[in-house]
Amino acid sequence: MTEAYGRVLVLGGIRSGKSEYAESLLSGAPAVTYLATGPSADDDAWAERIKAHAERRPAHWTTRETTDLAAELDSPAPLLVDDLGSWLTAAFDAVRWEQAPELGALVDAVAARRGPLVMVSPEVGLAVVPATESGRRFADALGTLNRRLAEVCDGVVLVVAGAPIWLKGTPPSASDLTRRIRTAPERTSARPGVLVTGTELGELPDPFDPLTLPLPDEEAREAARARLSTLDVSGAGLGRMAGQVALAAALQGTPTPSEFTDVRLVLLNSAADPKPARGEGAFPLLADRAGVRVEVAVMAADDVDPAKEDVLTAEQVEAAIDHGRTLATRAADSGADLLILGSTSDNGQAAAAVTALLTGAEPAALLATVALADGSVDDNAWMDRAAGVRDTLRRVRAGARDPRTLLAAFGGSELAVATGLVLGATARRTPVLIDGPLGVAAGLLARDIAGQTRHWLLLLDHGGHPTVKLAADVLGVYPVLDLKLGLGEGANALAALPMLQSSLSLAANLCTG
Repeated sequence: MTEAYGRVLVLGGIRSGKSEYAESLLSGAPAVTYLATGPSADDDAWAERIKAHAERRPAHWTTRETTDLAAELDSPAPLLVDDLGSWLTAAFDAVRWEQAPELGALVDAVAARRGPLVMVSPEVGLAVVPATESGRRFADALGTLNRRLAEVCDGVVLVVAGAPIWLKGTPPSASDLTRRIRTAPERTSARPGVLVTGTELGELPDPFDPLTLPLPDEEAREAARARLSTLDVSGAGLGRMAGQVALAAALQGTPTPSEFTDVRLVLLNSAADPKPARGEGAFPLLADRAGVRVEVAVMAADDVDPAKEDVLTAEQVEAAIDHGRTLATRAADSGADLLILGSTSDNGQAAAAVTALLTGAEPAALLATVALADGSVDDNAWMDRAAGVRDTLRRVRAGARDPRTLLAAFGGSELAVATGLVLGATARRTPVLIDGPLGVAAGLLARDIAGQTRHWLLLLDHGGHPTVKLAADVLGVYPVLDLKLGLGEGANALAALPMLQSSLSLAANLCTG
């Protein structure tokens, strides 16, 4: 099943308003790449037209001049092509107008497109027949290209005097306009690629105002609940998974949510564990089974005792939060529609301290038992951890409790990056699947920076961890499983993900009664 309005062809004559309407279709997208096919020239009138187009577009859009559209369409990020007439002119120039240019590669690329795409093209079928041979060739080729693209697009609209007339499909709603195409994910037997990134990621995401972060679509959630009650099944339906399907409906902005198609595991690795980067261990294995791509983000270790002094400076906190936002922004802008937050480190003490301070809970009650290799419990190690959390809270309890102060005092780099990732994902309307103490502690801190963030969190199994159980309840994130998985933070989510995907597939494809 393919959601509509992933690929839209916008037709119109000169000065018809087709470009403005095409831009409006993607106006709500968090990031758009504008593919300009008309190169800059010495013509002053043409330069003024390009300038007017550029000034009209949102500042956060990226503009790129290109004539190789088929290659550019590989990116799942939202794309706007303006326009196909200029592209065809360049294609004719490449063959010196002696023969018709090849159109099949572009048509095939559009047909295979898995992300939002809006294309602007001149409508030449209503104009006077050109007087020159080259003009007639151009009009014939463009008419053929428009017709072939219309066959593979989800929507086709003709703009006349600024008024859009939908020739194929119907005008989309606001949530439809920026929704990614979601189809059944491709499954292969090959191990997924593992991307390893360092502590420096380059360009930071745009600044954002926490008050402007989005919220999920509650109307879609309620419509999904009503629809689930009518599914044609022999038993009681999806049970507790129905709530997760309804939540996915709100996150995707549609009453009929489908499987997440581009899931990324962002694995924070401050312990310098080499196995995930080499494709070894539980994380790559489970990611392969679930069709999830893995990004191992190498983290610098914090070598400070939080019971004695602050772990980070204020500047380091901001840098770590920006690092997390960059990880989330880059993943979302390249097509990810669900992030999984993972870690190879033991974040239990920092998470317990954060949760205790923000909820008033007893710190010792939030620490999990420490298991030895033979399965026995190490009481002495647990008591040392409890004493460490106690001493840390004693040092900072009288201070300010804003998130950044807590991260500087004892949260550390990894928790700050995780907090930034939740903030960045929310800004890009991308949910985050969490399953351990780092994830819930980051959720609490992100919530206190921007309350909208907690609505973009998913939790399938609390793993029996006391910090996760309490913080999830405070965040209003309710797991549906109680498998007590202990595979590692993020690995638990990977193990449970197929159940969520199966539930979404059933909800999207079963008939209703």
